[in-house]
Amino acid sequence: MSTETQIPGTWYIITFAISIHLLSLPLPMFNGIYTPDNQLSVVESMIEIPLAMIIELLILLSMAIYGVVIIARSNPRTETTIGVFNGSLVLSLTAPALLMPLAGYRAARDNWLFSNPLDREMASSLGAAFDSPLAGFWLWVFSITLLGISIHLVTILRWKRLAHLRS
Repeated sequence: MSTETQIPGTWYIITFAISIHLLSLPLPMFNGIYTPDNQLSVVESMIEIPLAMIIELLILLSMAIYGVVIIARSNPRTETTIGVFNGSLVLSLTAPALLMPLAGYRAARDNWLFSNPLDREMASSLGAAFDSPLAGFWLWVFSITLLGISIHLVTILRWKRLAHLRS
């Protein structure tokens, strides 16, 4: 990227959002029912809860697609369209992430939200049921929101800069 088209601060925004998201991964997300001291981290919860894994995969996919579009820099209109779409997608993933604990105070093992359908026998033996969200959950949801906002912010900053350079 040449110095005339660089946008100051965009890499700081992206770095801050990604570092908050990575910081949330080892923190505890849910308490176990049978053993209260056994807390599942965000990464372990993604393995146990298919919805959390799908949310994380969609976030990674949209961030990767937007990164490739930024690097390719073929058309500013295409970059803006993809950036707004991916930012909106990541922001909309905040809602299902927030609603994950609403499966119940004591979620049953056969609940589709709290058991891995590919490996129900292992999930039932591990006791994959949770009762309360912890700090890792709230930081994970906040980081998803922050990632969506940062994609929108970077898109708007790049679009304004490119529009200013063209005029």
